[in-house]
Amino acid sequence: MKTYKGMEYVTLEEMKEYGYSPEPYAECPEVRMIPLTREQALFAYDNNKELFMLYKDDAESYVYSDEDFQNVIDWGLMFGMEVNTDEDWLEKLYVEFNITK
Repeated sequence: MKTYKGMEYVTLEEMKEYGYSPEPYAECPEVRMIPLTREQALFAYDNNKELFMLYKDDAESYVYSDEDFQNVIDWGLMFGMEVNTDEDWLEKLYVEFNITK
């Protein structure tokens, strides 16, 4: 993990090493998945934001329930959310999910 303006975040390189591609979607090139820390994911989930569980084979599925959220943790998966590729995703995380503010 690294920090941006004092906020911890998971890098795109860490997400790639994990097994999930940080590249924009081929079928929808204006959207990409970004990784979230557990704290950012909990904040997103508690605020009814769209949240994904990311698998090591470059697949994903929605986090629909408390059980899904816990499964991500128990199974050692990664959390993610979709953003537009023209957005500065680190700044978006900082503005929307900075738990350290």
